[in-house]
Amino acid sequence: MSDHIQDQADGYGRPLPTVAEIHGYWERVAEERRIDLTDHTGTVLPAYVNHGRWVANCPNCNGGIFGPPAHGSHDQTGACLDCGWVYTLDYPVQAQAIERLLLLRPKPDNRNWLPGETVADLARENRVYLAQTIEIEAAQRRRLAQELG
Repeated sequence: MSDHIQDQADGYGRPLPTVAEIHGYWERVAEERRIDLTDHTGTVLPAYVNHGRWVANCPNCNGGIFGPPAHGSHDQTGACLDCGWVYTLDYPVQAQAIERLLLLRPKPDNRNWLPGETVADLARENRVYLAQTIEIEAAQRRRLAQELG
């Protein structure tokens, strides 16, 4: 289980701990794909969490954009590595609380948040989800005990 919501620093399949390394990666990929990185940082895109990753959608080509770290980074830009457009991403004020609640979910596929959902919404979802998970695991244990009987 991952201990954080993924972002650009680790979401490209290799660790890229600095802004310079992230931007260098964009440049290498853009060169390989023969696309130009184009500054559209005046356009602000809402970041959201999908399967345990901070992302945004490119309005130019609908490609996915890995988000920069949601907190602790002065650089809030993200590049669409399908078309090369670079945007500014906007994070919710409560990004850390959102991450904490999502990380309680054992499966990254269930770590999702969309703009408009509140921290209270996530907490309520967690209570329902975790209760269902406990019930399912208990039923599986009972079946196994009966089979081993």
